Amino acid sequence: MFIPDVSVIIPVYNAETYISTCLDSVVNQTLCDIEVICAYDFSTDTTEEIIQNFCQKYPFVKLNKSERAEGLASARNRGICQATGRYLYFLDADDAIVPYALEALVKIADSYNADVVLFDSEVQDSDGLGAFDYKWHAPELEGKVLTGEEMFVHLFHKKQWGNSVWRRLWRKDFLSKNGLSFMQELRFCEDFEFSCRAMFYAERTICTNKTFHIYNSHFNSLHTTFSPEKAKSAFRAYYSFLRFLSSRRFSIEASICLDELASNFLSYFRRQCLKNSQKLFPSDFTDVFERQLFKAIMQEEDRAFIDKIEEHDLVLLQKMGAYIYGAGNCATELVKYLRDNFIEIKSIVVTKKNPDMAGIDNLPLIEVDELKEYASPVIIGVVKKTVPEIMKTLTDRGFRNIIVPIFK
Repeated sequence: MFIPDVSVIIPVYNAETYISTCLDSVVNQTLCDIEVICAYDFSTDTTEEIIQNFCQKYPFVKLNKSERAEGLASARNRGICQATGRYLYFLDADDAIVPYALEALVKIADSYNADVVLFDSEVQDSDGLGAFDYKWHAPELEGKVLTGEEMFVHLFHKKQWGNSVWRRLWRKDFLSKNGLSFMQELRFCEDFEFSCRAMFYAERTICTNKTFHIYNSHFNSLHTTFSPEKAKSAFRAYYSFLRFLSSRRFSIEASICLDELASNFLSYFRRQCLKNSQKLFPSDFTDVFERQLFKAIMQEEDRAFIDKIEEHDLVLLQKMGAYIYGAGNCATELVKYLRDNFIEIKSIVVTKKNPDMAGIDNLPLIEVDELKEYASPVIIGVVKKTVPEIMKTLTDRGFRNIIVPIFK
């Protein structure tokens, strides 16, 4: 049985203006062993006729047809199911790839036995919408194999993390083994939800700073407009992302980055809803938790919720009691959590007291320099982005039992 090197999956809907250029860039690749799957949603223009012409001329171009418009996520999933290639590449119908892209990417993936290959994109600003930058700007990663989590942390620290699936080549058996597909009901932000989740399953990733993709920025692009339906889809992507975060254990460094990523996405969602005056209401969500979370988001509530403290840490805390480092919302939630678990709280610890600083539930408030019980457990109750700084402060002073709880 013939197995192509790459299956190129192109979701297509009302793309008559762009699809010929897109397909020309694929059928003229220097890599011969490919298949092209046009995951066609029912369109109202001449898109199907254009694709049929390519199918007749190039036997490796295939039409995967739906009789209704189901969206990008569903179209890509249909492509995944049909694909027979060793690698999968998701290309949007209004974009293109350079002639040698697939050959070079397969060579990189095979050389490093990579689950995922990340690469650069060049922006073609068709309608003068302004400059975008879809490059990783990470020359130090060239030829360096990292886990997906390590790659995420490195790029996120450089402010270069991006979720676009078309800047990645995916090993098909890696996706199959981990049951990875797009969240079917999402019509928007499906890249965000899929890429974040998939990267954290990857054991071997490689990033090249070579440009293989051409992004066509234009007025009709899905990402240049925002509607109530997209707002709802973006929220569902965020909700799914939260569930993913609570389902796995991450390094402290990755957790901090993920927390900031979730916060950034949440700010984007809220900003778009407010800027576009979209009519989206809690009643639009049937799930009770979704409804409450949406209300909290739009009211800009900022409260921390303890997810869990590891069992062995709880045993230690119940034996020895604890100091809580921090005096804000996270620390307040920790006080409630520890008391519910019958754990003695010795004091609230802060870096430096000021006259206006209030304690929590009448607990003593001390500065870290006053704390000399170096064997006593200190549990950190601050937002994730400041955890490394507090960890360093405590370890530099000789504290041995430092506990970081997991916040929802």
